[in-house]
Amino acid sequence: MSKAKIYSEDYANGIAIDFDPSKYKTAVGAGKAFYKALKKLNAALGGPEGEVFMREAGEGYAGGVVPKGAVWVCWESGPYYWGVSTSLSNTGYNRSAGWWTEPHYPFDLMFYPN
Repeated sequence: MSKAKIYSEDYANGIAIDFDPSKYKTAVGAGKAFYKALKKLNAALGGPEGEVFMREAGEGYAGGVVPKGAVWVCWESGPYYWGVSTSLSNTGYNRSAGWWTEPHYPFDLMFYPN
């Protein structure tokens, strides 16, 4: 298990997630790994299948089109404000490797290259 956690107003101490930001050198690699870990967490929490989804560069999402080198991950049925809280934690970035995250809505994260 990794050091990473999902944070929200419902889970102030965080929920452990099988994702280690230090292992990923690109926004795309981190986003895809985070997506897989989030699907696994959603299933473990009994969340509905299909509530975690991902869009890659050039694909449409709620805010427009995913930019080049980026990945958008959404968990609509996740804990309240998880995207905002997680983006501000050590789970949401690895700037030294060249990527970071930012939410568009409280229930998503966009993984961007620096």
